[in-house]
Amino acid sequence: MRKLWVLAGLLIASQAWASPVDVPVDLGIGPAAFFFVPGPVYDDQPVHYGVKISLQAIINQQLLQKEKNRIPAKYRSMVLKQKEIRITPFPLTLIPEELFISPKLDHTGIYGATFKPIALGLAIGGGALRFGLDGGVVLTAAYLYGDTLPDTFFLRPGVSLQAELEWMPTSVFGVSVGWESAVYIPQVLGGDFTDVKPLDQSIWHIGNAFLKFHFRFPYRTNL
Repeated sequence: MRKLWVLAGLLIASQAWASPVDVPVDLGIGPAAFFFVPGPVYDDQPVHYGVKISLQAIINQQLLQKEKNRIPAKYRSMVLKQKEIRITPFPLTLIPEELFISPKLDHTGIYGATFKPIALGLAIGGGALRFGLDGGVVLTAAYLYGDTLPDTFFLRPGVSLQAELEWMPTSVFGVSVGWESAVYIPQVLGGDFTDVKPLDQSIWHIGNAFLKFHFRFPYRTNL
């Protein structure tokens, strides 16, 4: 519950910061391996490939202290206790979080993207080493084609949970590794958008392991 109040305070604070501020922006990008497991896609070809992307504004303690008078007094103490707060403001939420770029190496190829318009999370640590746990609402659109499975346009909303360990040895560059699982409303391979059964012939879970390289740069904006 306390985290929810901190989040509420942050959202209100973001509206209160009317004048421009310089905010560090973190761009994370790197390779990802996708696993459509369990089900026929995994049985046909266990691993597919793509790119993982993140773009977040980093509100650190230095910025919080500098701009603390803009935070409403009733939320100030809770917000200032946070070591680091990360925000992906609109329209940055329209940037895909995942790109499926997996040509037909064996039997099946997949191209598509995943968007995450809503996300909440918590973190342990801060600064050089940080462990984050995030959950959110996702939307995935992907086209599957090949020799052994029916061509399918997968379009489903879902929910995801992601764990990520990040190391920032400098203020401008770092690396992270992690895993994310997304669970969807089932969609039958080769069926239309209303077909959800049989489950063993459907796509309903996509997991991915990823490595990201992080680049940070200052950006002047209204938060």
